Amino acid sequence: MENRIRQVLQEWFETEIPSFKSRNFIPLNLGRDIIISVTGVRRSGKTFTLYEAAENLRRKYSRYNIIYINFEDLRLLPLKSEDLINLPKILHEYFPINKEEPFWFLLDEIQNVPDWDKVLRNFLDQNRAHLIITGSNTGLLPEKLATALRGRTYTIQIYPLSFKEYLSFNEFNLSKLGDLYFSSKKPEILGYLNSYLEYGGFPKVISLDTAQKSVYLSDPVSYTHLTLPTKRIV
Repeated sequence: MENRIRQVLQEWFETEIPSFKSRNFIPLNLGRDIIISVTGVRRSGKTFTLYEAAENLRRKYSRYNIIYINFEDLRLLPLKSEDLINLPKILHEYFPINKEEPFWFLLDEIQNVPDWDKVLRNFLDQNRAHLIITGSNTGLLPEKLATALRGRTYTIQIYPLSFKEYLSFNEFNLSKLGDLYFSSKKPEILGYLNSYLEYGGFPKVISLDTAQKSVYLSDPVSYTHLTLPTKRIV
């Protein structure tokens, strides 16, 4: 497993972060005694929220100190809790980390790791890294987090895009408009609203054309998530 972890890490260090639209959800000024937990339904943008944090961190720290791991990567199965505990050891032995800078561990879908809560508590107790984790709503329920990590978390709930965010993701600048009722852009806004109501506010859908959206929505899992009412519209 160590060699597979090294391969995954090497790919991360050598790869540029995928492009993303900023949502500015994650505060990066919390101490190492707090775990930032990002939860939400599938495809709501949790992974790209981590990418945004990683991009911001790479501007300040060595890229070898910013570690992103997706625990849905099949190469990491079956991963044991002790494999993750050995992560700092692997980094020290095989990569040119900056020992004067802290580690940042961005751990995606952490609920797939057995005894993940014990591993994270170990990292906290040993003051080994800043921790940002993501997981599904069912895997990282707030009450479960509070119990498992003894109140040492800062939880961020990710929702599908609000309509205002949806417009922004489509490069439509709402702030430059005056009274929308009389605006010449009103038909365009209504067109976006119809699309938003028909296809949902999940970020992935925006990048698809109409035919692709239909295929994407034909997946029962996607359809269920994408057509559920969002908590907010604007």
